[in-house]
Amino acid sequence: MNLTAFRDNLSRFHVKDKVKAQVSRTTDALIDPASDGPFDMLVIDVDGYVDRDLEKYFDYLEHGSLIIIDDYRDSVNSRGVTNLERFSRLGVDKAGEKIDRLSSYERGRLLGKHLLTYRLIERMVKLGLLEPLKNVRGTLFCRKPLGSAAFEAVWTASISRAVEESVVDDFMHLLRGGRTDFPLSMRYWRPHAARIARRFMNRIGRAE
Repeated sequence: MNLTAFRDNLSRFHVKDKVKAQVSRTTDALIDPASDGPFDMLVIDVDGYVDRDLEKYFDYLEHGSLIIIDDYRDSVNSRGVTNLERFSRLGVDKAGEKIDRLSSYERGRLLGKHLLTYRLIERMVKLGLLEPLKNVRGTLFCRKPLGSAAFEAVWTASISRAVEESVVDDFMHLLRGGRTDFPLSMRYWRPHAARIARRFMNRIGRAE
C-alpha cells in the first residue's frame, strides 16, 4: 500500500482524525484484536491467504461488518501460467515430484493468488462465514452475517489444505494436457505474460 496516498485520501474525505494507521504485517503484534477491537470493517489484500487474516480478526468484527477482499477472481493469472510453462519443461512426473516438495504457501498459489482467494472465499460462503454483496473487478465486498459462528468453530486447517490441494489437482490436470472450467484472465496481464499463456494453451490444445 502507498501510505502517502492512503493518508491523502483520508484528508480528502475529511476522516484523517478518525483513522489510526498501523503499518505492519498481519503476523506482527502491533494490533491486538482483543484489546483494539471490536472492528466495523476489515480490508484484506494478502495475495491469497485470506483464511490467515480472517482467523485472526473475524471474531472481533461486529456482526454485519463490511469485509473487503482483493484478488478475488475465478481465473488463472499470469503467475499461474508462468508456473505452468516452467513446470511443463520438466515433464509431468518430475513436475509432480517437485510440487510435492513445495511449501503449503507455494502449492496454494501455483495457479496464482486470484484463484486461491476465490476458492477459499467460496468455501467460507458455503459455511456461512461470509455474505457476498458485490464483486467490483476482482475486489469482493461482503459482510459478516448476523448470527455467524466463531471462525475457529467452522474453519479448520484441513479445509485450508483441501482448498490448496484442489489448486494442485487442477495444475497437474493442465500439465497433463487437460482443460479446466476456469478462464485465463489474459486481459489483466502484461503483454509478455499473455504470450506465454497463448503459447502454453496452444500446446495443450494440440495435445487434445
